[in-house]
Amino acid sequence: MKGVNSAGDGDGVLSPLAQTAINFLRLNLPSKAYPGSEVNDGFNPINGVKIILSMLPNVISMLNGFSNTARGNGWACSFDPNRSYARLDAPTFKKLGGGLRVKSVLIYDNWNAMTKKKETVYGRPMIIRH
Repeated sequence: MKGVNSAGDGDGVLSPLAQTAINFLRLNLPSKAYPGSEVNDGFNPINGVKIILSMLPNVISMLNGFSNTARGNGWACSFDPNRSYARLDAPTFKKLGGGLRVKSVLIYDNWNAMTKKKETVYGRPMIIRH
């Protein structure tokens, strides 16, 4: 598997699986990525001071970059293959299917074959605007 760079826009030495895991953590699990960022209902001045002190590592992370901080803390350095999957791009970057346009998608219920009554058509013609 080809490595990626930290910006994600070219070749590099970083693992694409680890980079994807770090991005997933940053975007989808903010309470784990930025501890202390969620405020509970029981807010008081003591909790306010704790929140400000707990944000100090987040400020350092912001200056260092989240990806570098995550790698420095050892996040996403191992995985459980029984609970993991990887979705990879097609190596040729070609779309399969021939590029035909679909004018409409219609589903017939064949009600007339069962009851000798009018069948129903589900779906609608696609409107293609240029």
